[in-house]
Amino acid sequence: MNVVMGLLDSLFKLGKSRVREAVSGRKPERTLPSALGLRIGASVEFDLLPVRMNAGAFRFALPRTDEPMIVTAQGRFELGEGMIVHRFYSDSSTMLQLLCRDLPGLEDQVEEITLYVPLESAYPENREQIHRWVGPQGRIGAPEFRIADGTRYRRIWFDDEPGPASPVRYTEEVFDEPDSFSRPRRIAQEAMLYGREVAPGRSEYLLPALETTDGESSVTVMVGIDLDRSAVRVL
Repeated sequence: MNVVMGLLDSLFKLGKSRVREAVSGRKPERTLPSALGLRIGASVEFDLLPVRMNAGAFRFALPRTDEPMIVTAQGRFELGEGMIVHRFYSDSSTMLQLLCRDLPGLEDQVEEITLYVPLESAYPENREQIHRWVGPQGRIGAPEFRIADGTRYRRIWFDDEPGPASPVRYTEEVFDEPDSFSRPRRIAQEAMLYGREVAPGRSEYLLPALETTDGESSVTVMVGIDLDRSAVRVL
């Protein structure tokens, strides 16, 4: 079975029934979570040896081993069925994403860890240009996404739906200060997850998203890889 296409029962690789339940209207608790000890100001090191063995096949730019990721911002949004997505950002826009199960009295119920780095960006100037990304025939939601060098990624979310699929919409609250009462930035996003098999048992993901905040829109395309919990060291 194709590894990429077999991911629908996890994450955001959760499958279409849960992804459809992504919501933007519920407010998070007024405390910043600390799954795996991650927090604003934390230093994070990654053990990427299994990835480096196939580095030439990835479009993912591996972090330097001598430069740990410093968390400078933290985001959060909720999915259905008690699932929460936590995102931790560096100044270079590297993003460490954790999918967690929200269970009272239990900490660090992390189900998936994905490390993303920015690949491409665009700044649509009008509604016509925005529709090229998220319209009925837009790139975000098409069965296949091709990046600038010609590499193709197949849609993971709603892969069994023919033709284009509507992007998943959610609103992420991003904090730039560790104080849980500081005012977050609210970023509305329309996104779709794609992927391709790079090596046996090893996949690479593509996450293009139209982001809108304070009336301004931009497009970010991030490329990512799954990490085992043992590959993440928080200092």
